[in-house]
Amino acid sequence: MRKHYFLFLFALVTSFGYAQLRSVTFQVDMLTAAIDPAGIHMAGDFQDTAGYGGNWIPDTTKLTQVGTSNIYQVTVMIPDGKWRFKFINGNSWNGVEGVPADNQVGGGDDNRFAHIVKDTTLAAVHFAGWSPTGLKLMRLQVDLAQQTGFSKVTAAGDWQAAAGYPGDWDANTSELFVTNPNTPTVYENIYYVPADTFAYKFITDGSNWENVPGACAVNNNREIIVGNNPNVPGTVCYAMCTGCPTAPIPQYNLTLMVDMQNHLACNMMDSLDVAGTLNGWAGGDQLSDMGNNIWSVTMPVDSGEVKFKFRSFLGGNVGWEGVSDRVHMLTKDDTVKACYNVDGLTGYCTPIPAKADVTFRVDMATWGGAIDTAGVFLIGDFTSWQTNAIKMTPQPGGIYETTVSDFCPGAMFFKFVNGTPDASNSSNEENAGLDTTCAVPNGVGGWNRFHERQNANPIVFNLIFDSCDGMNISVEEEDEMANINVFPNPVKDFVWVDLTGQKDADISIIDLSGRTVKTLTHVNGMVKIERGDMTSGVYIMQIMSGGSKQTVKLILE
Repeated sequence: MRKHYFLFLFALVTSFGYAQLRSVTFQVDMLTAAIDPAGIHMAGDFQDTAGYGGNWIPDTTKLTQVGTSNIYQVTVMIPDGKWRFKFINGNSWNGVEGVPADNQVGGGDDNRFAHIVKDTTLAAVHFAGWSPTGLKLMRLQVDLAQQTGFSKVTAAGDWQAAAGYPGDWDANTSELFVTNPNTPTVYENIYYVPADTFAYKFITDGSNWENVPGACAVNNNREIIVGNNPNVPGTVCYAMCTGCPTAPIPQYNLTLMVDMQNHLACNMMDSLDVAGTLNGWAGGDQLSDMGNNIWSVTMPVDSGEVKFKFRSFLGGNVGWEGVSDRVHMLTKDDTVKACYNVDGLTGYCTPIPAKADVTFRVDMATWGGAIDTAGVFLIGDFTSWQTNAIKMTPQPGGIYETTVSDFCPGAMFFKFVNGTPDASNSSNEENAGLDTTCAVPNGVGGWNRFHERQNANPIVFNLIFDSCDGMNISVEEEDEMANINVFPNPVKDFVWVDLTGQKDADISIIDLSGRTVKTLTHVNGMVKIERGDMTSGVYIMQIMSGGSKQTVKLILE
């Protein structure tokens, strides 16, 4: 008998061109059904391959109860591929389950399906049901009719770990397949997840992430609210909100013009390109110098929503814009104008101010986390981000500081890093504690601090690591300046500054983004400062006189 078994396996493997066999365990939960005395069986197009003497035979493939549970299972050896099946309560077609429509192959095929690419234990779905106990069905479908040259389609999102994959946002593990032969460009798969709201995207070849149009995007991703079964958002066209159009997508010439005065005046670039949906975010479409700081490129682009960013290069180092993705709805030959590193497509830049010293201070003590032994670093568009990161100098009280002399650009994007900056791993960069009160989205799910200089005055940032709050500082002396009385504080309508004993003082009030919102120069005696249009929150008042400086935290109610 053993000899015949081995001969059978040899013949089986030979018939599949020496294909590798996978161990596949089918499972079903019989919680909602009374068990037939003949036991639980299954039938499908895998049976003959697995050695059961023919396909779709209801009484040859019997499942075994798992302990005393409601779960019944059977393990078979079959090669990679799509396999169709149904569970049977008993050993005849009289007891076959009715498969819910959202679990079916579709196109008139009412069977369950599984795509096998490795040794697999399939989830124990309820008999005649959508999903396993405690989980919900989520069926993702995407039409690739508009795409060419790809070999693999996947889905990734914050649901993958919940569905049993190693981690979230993994572009390679959750593969989709053509399930219904009647729709050969539609790739799909079924996943089982808890009820929740999830974000996701489709990807081709493990690296080409789709750009979800703003009309159906939530934080640049697709979103599905998983509640009661079923949860099938329907087939969408890759990188579109709807199904794929039947006709070719019209193309128009799009001319991009961008003002690079910041980078040119500050010697921060030698070339420029654009990356976005117009070239698969690969970049490489170079802009040409048109004179007067304006760079331009004209490209044929598919009509509809276009997303893009400019990228400056200096000595081979690439610097992405710190702004969110630029968005333009293309319906005709069109021209758009932008200022590099300034949101939107609203025209060219305003002239930048003269150079100024900018001091960055970050409070690591109030943050409360462990400070990396490598130190604390400053990165930004002016450092080519991680490439030329600036190591900050430790000060008493857990403060780290650095001053950039003769800072040139008008607009700056920056953040602090606890430890050595690494372009491939941003986990040690501040991010979670930032929001719109002090930062702007960076277009890839994170935040960058932002400040635009209005004049040539020196700037001092006093910030808490990974927070939009300023340092928790009170009235104190810096250098040898005599104590100055500032009242009332908190401030309702106005604040008095008693400058008795000082001469020709300069006063600046700075918000927590580092922006100077009010300035008084050469003032003496009792100075009344009206609140004006300053909004509620925390501000820093800097008072300078005779080369000395004092810093006061103002709270505006």
